[in-house]
Amino acid sequence: MDLEALRSARFNALDEAVSDWSRMITHLEDLEKGAREGLRGQAKKADRAGANATVSREFIGRTAGEFTDAQPRRHPSGTSSGTPATS
Repeated sequence: MDLEALRSARFNALDEAVSDWSRMITHLEDLEKGAREGLRGQAKKADRAGANATVSREFIGRTAGEFTDAQPRRHPSGTSSGTPATS
């Protein structure tokens, strides 16, 4: 692709993709907060004992952690790298 082709190119689809990704990041942040404070928080506070309670609490903790893993990594500048975080 030459310079003139780039100058005359229409990037509407790319702009829409960036906007969609930005909305998705915000949604994932909201879901992660809800999972961390809601699911994981309630599981830790639950007054239950026994093997089933332990397994359930661990499962809920891992499941809530998936929302954290799904969020994109942030650069020090505060911008997203677009790559999901890894544990």
